[in-house]
Amino acid sequence: MSWNDDLASLSEALDETFGTQAVMHPMLARPNSRAAPDPKRPSFSIVGIFHENHRYAGDSARNSDGLKETKIASTECSFEAERGCFVSKPTQGDIIELVELGRRFRVMDITYGMPGRTKLILESLERLEMA
Repeated sequence: MSWNDDLASLSEALDETFGTQAVMHPMLARPNSRAAPDPKRPSFSIVGIFHENHRYAGDSARNSDGLKETKIASTECSFEAERGCFVSKPTQGDIIELVELGRRFRVMDITYGMPGRTKLILESLERLEMA
């Protein structure tokens, strides 16, 4: 058994332990107009691991109590799942809704890091709607 086989065998256990329920909404990419649901690729449920990493902007300032206050400039989120769990191949612009968290994201990029897994780089739709 190779190292890649060992990693691939962990995939299901990772999702069972750390997984988050999500619904993928495949979207049509339409130039110069809003994206619309793709009629050829129906929405589907999927379980995967959601990561939310924070990027910090600039130096932090000291509060009156001596603690530092750090401003978050942006978040770079991702969702990773077993490749075989995707009913249709994810594409840029698809929408993923995290059921347990009640949040929606747009797929910005797709990578294939760990053997047998797909990682979606996400952009929060709530942040865009608030602006």
